[in-house]
Amino acid sequence: MEPFWERAYLDDEVETFGKPSEEVINVSKHLHRNSKILDLGCGDGRHAIYLARMGHIVDAIDISKAGIAKVNRIKEKLNLTNLRGFVRDATNYSSLTVHMI
Repeated sequence: MEPFWERAYLDDEVETFGKPSEEVINVSKHLHRNSKILDLGCGDGRHAIYLARMGHIVDAIDISKAGIAKVNRIKEKLNLTNLRGFVRDATNYSSLTVHMI
């Protein structure tokens, strides 16, 4: 059976897991602008998109093709050239081939 979030990832108007967490918002206040961020298990990008909108350089990784497709659609809509989405299995380090900016 498909997890519930896969269907939610198809709708760009749905925030599948809500707004960015309070912890990420608080930590982001202490980051230098243009910090390089790696968001593993990003889902549909609630944290990656937030951090990219704050001016950080973000690589977002998730095993869900639908989740990364949503990240990339929103990225294009918001013109976030500092955000990249990748479909990867983060539990298998050898498959994680992301080139940092």
